[in-house]
Amino acid sequence: MGRDARKVYDEAKIQLVDSLDSFIRINHRLPLLLSEIGLTQNAISYDLDDIFYVTLIPDDPKDNSYFLKFGYHSGNSDYYISKTGEWHNMYKTPSLFVDNDTLQRIYHIKRWLADDKFVRIVDSIRPNTSISFDYYVWEDDSIVFIHRYDKDTGIYMKGWAVSGKYFILFNEFGDWEYKDKDGNIYHKFWNYRENDSLIYRPDPKPKFIKRAK
Repeated sequence: MGRDARKVYDEAKIQLVDSLDSFIRINHRLPLLLSEIGLTQNAISYDLDDIFYVTLIPDDPKDNSYFLKFGYHSGNSDYYISKTGEWHNMYKTPSLFVDNDTLQRIYHIKRWLADDKFVRIVDSIRPNTSISFDYYVWEDDSIVFIHRYDKDTGIYMKGWAVSGKYFILFNEFGDWEYKDKDGNIYHKFWNYRENDSLIYRPDPKPKFIKRAK
């Protein structure tokens, strides 16, 4: 990263933490969605200035502490721990989030199953008159239960989604389950709106493991 890019990156990190901490001081809680401090929600996390992505994970509700994952869309991430007020990069942090790459693993499962050669089961189809999102969706004509899987590797994904009539492109909402080729199962709650009411669940607090020496 060049000197000018590093300056922009570091200034964005400081501004982000200042905005979060100011929100907490005023409202005595963490933001339910980072759009409350001006970020743009997308299907994976949040955008800051259309350059960076941000994921917020609550830590301790007693003191509104939190973890942040921050980085360029095309690059590595830094991690912020509000209890210590310290930033760590993925190479120098003394401990690692066990689940810090869950979204990335889910993303790879979704990309793998996007090929039409894999089995796609669509069930419980009904018109969508209530579900909406705070970001662009492909199509939102129908509410469907979708189960996609690869018979050879065991990879699958299943849950409720909004979709168009062809059920090829869709956006998840609510509880979803994903399984990778190694048999690991990941759960993710995708936030959404129902009749304009926010249906929200924060990602679980990450666990820590010590780096191997």
